[in-house]
Amino acid sequence: SNSKSVQDLCNKFHVSSDRFVMTIRRSALVEKAAKQSIKVTDAELAEWVKGRHILVRFPYGETDQAKREAAAKTKIDEVLAKVKAGEDFAKLADQYSEDNNMDPDGKKKGGSLGWYTRGQMMPEFEKASFALKVGEYTTEPVKTDYGYHIIKIDALGKDVTGAEKEELRQVIQNKKLQPAMQEWYQKVQASAQVDNKLAE
Repeated sequence: SNSKSVQDLCNKFHVSSDRFVMTIRRSALVEKAAKQSIKVTDAELAEWVKGRHILVRFPYGETDQAKREAAAKTKIDEVLAKVKAGEDFAKLADQYSEDNNMDPDGKKKGGSLGWYTRGQMMPEFEKASFALKVGEYTTEPVKTDYGYHIIKIDALGKDVTGAEKEELRQVIQNKKLQPAMQEWYQKVQASAQVDNKLAE
């Protein structure tokens, strides 16, 4: 049972179950308080895009950089021709992309990168992403240190509504949560409301 496994944990780390529960509750309260303090503005939403890509890596076995780039460029151009011909981007990503980006259960994700913001991707990738509109893709391959990419945008943060807007809001909140929790803890500790012995 859960209570037995909790007790086993407490025994292992020589902590009373009361203290264990109190620490967990306090952590949950801090997270809740921190989340409530996090505001997400429309301006912040506009700094995010939801995209997918197809990556063809520079071949590892080839040491000549010009040959590496030429091999990858030839392959990505073939895939790009299929995209331009109207073939399904997600299916092409599953078939050709060398990103190895999969769901936790091992399924391919159609090249999906989910939501990302400025500063998270390679500069060339970021610049191309933020120049696109919804449904558009890069008509020329984008070169980064990894290889060549074809990038497609599924959604822009500045235009999202409903469930998608809430999804992005959660993504941004979670990104800001850790610093917010630390800040909240420091405020509380500064006013001597946290028993520092808990951390001992």
